Amino acid sequence: MVATSPWSRSRPRRQNFLVRKNTEVVYSPSGELAGSTVQVMEYRHSLISNLPGLAFQTPNVRATHPAGVVIIGNLEEENMKEDQRRSFELYRSSFRDLRILTYDELFAGIRNLVEPLN
Repeated sequence: MVATSPWSRSRPRRQNFLVRKNTEVVYSPSGELAGSTVQVMEYRHSLISNLPGLAFQTPNVRATHPAGVVIIGNLEEENMKEDQRRSFELYRSSFRDLRILTYDELFAGIRNLVEPLN
């Protein structure tokens, strides 16, 4: 499960992770980030709810504890202050069944997998 920009774009558009300051040191997630997380959690809930029927119709379908992934933005382009980065890290680490990645983290992970093969 991935909620993200369409893959057909050559480059993901810049997105703000954090939009408004609630206090002097706490930032709220942007509407796009919060909306994406809720959308993926809804997909996950739907999958879990329909899993018995899916497993009956397709015997090879198995999922014991599916997780969701949101791919959004680019940390290298965000230029976040320390308190903004802390708010973002706290937000994305608070989900048990959801992983929030940025495009630069995704591409770095792929590069780390591919480079040893060359």
